Amino acid sequence: LNGNGSRELEEPLLDASGVLTIGGRPFRVNSQTILEGVPSGKSQVVLSMEKGFERLYSRTTEIETVEVDEKGDTRLEIGFAKRSSLNISIIDETGDYLYEVVSLNVDGVEFQVFGLIELVGLVFGEHLVEVVDLPKGYVVSDNFRTVWLEPGSNGDLTISVEKE
Repeated sequence: LNGNGSRELEEPLLDASGVLTIGGRPFRVNSQTILEGVPSGKSQVVLSMEKGFERLYSRTTEIETVEVDEKGDTRLEIGFAKRSSLNISIIDETGDYLYEVVSLNVDGVEFQVFGLIELVGLVFGEHLVEVVDLPKGYVVSDNFRTVWLEPGSNGDLTISVEKE
């Protein structure tokens, strides 16, 4: 289990544990584990991490099946990344926070924003932010924004609104 979500030569290992079920057989795994008794051939794989782990980390490697050769020499690397956060500020033409309700849609989830909002526990990667509804009399230059978040980073997005 690696701990930064990217594939590098010297990836840090994640100090975590869980249960990796291969072909219906559960195996306890830690950051680096040698498994014995894994069935050879192609098997379905399910990974369950310890409780609370998913709040801090997001899975970066999708694994549904694994194929183990007859010698049993198969290496399986599962990537995780720290979850990220995003601060979204709504400001008016004076540069102050807009203290009126603005509706935003972030990756398909709608939020009501009053000046600013901090979204925590986001997976790293690209996120789509859409301005869904503005207070009467206000406009925005572009209703759609994209934000890229690095693993474990805190991103900032400022949306400027103007009076019509």
